Amino acid sequence: MEQTSSFVMRANLPEMPIPCRVYVHQAGVDDVFGGPEKALSYTENLVRIISEEHIEVQDLLDQDTFDYLIAVTWGDIRAPRGINQRVIDFFGFSGTEIWPSNPDVTAWVYREGLFMLREDIATGDTTCGDTLIMLGREEEHRRTTPSLEHYMLNPPYLRGLEPPKTITRTNKKAQPLA
Repeated sequence: MEQTSSFVMRANLPEMPIPCRVYVHQAGVDDVFGGPEKALSYTENLVRIISEEHIEVQDLLDQDTFDYLIAVTWGDIRAPRGINQRVIDFFGFSGTEIWPSNPDVTAWVYREGLFMLREDIATGDTTCGDTLIMLGREEEHRRTTPSLEHYMLNPPYLRGLEPPKTITRTNKKAQPLA
């Protein structure tokens, strides 16, 4: 029996000031964002804002910058007070100056306009199992690549979690978030 991926889309954003790979998870994406393309667009714009004007994230994380980001976008339809929420799990990787060294990883979440560290999230959820598997496969793959640039343009094969659609986008200016 063939497994259907929980990730409905992946985007490589190699030309951002902080290169990023975005995964759109099927959870709540239609109800909360109106579909995977809108979820991706929302995430791309937020990543641009973080890359270009990352003051709030710097203050939250006590981190100047990252070598690259992995973001997972999903919709929380079980949010408190019955209000659907746009959620993006961020994983910032640093310390990869000597490629492909063992990176430091910082995790935080963006939930309806607020950046929060994992320990500040009221629900206690850190991320889901699909994301943990994907992150492990991403790191295994990264260690086989010759450079960050090559890694960002050549995503790993995720086997049963492989998204049906992968795109690569170039840099665009940030737009105000809706």
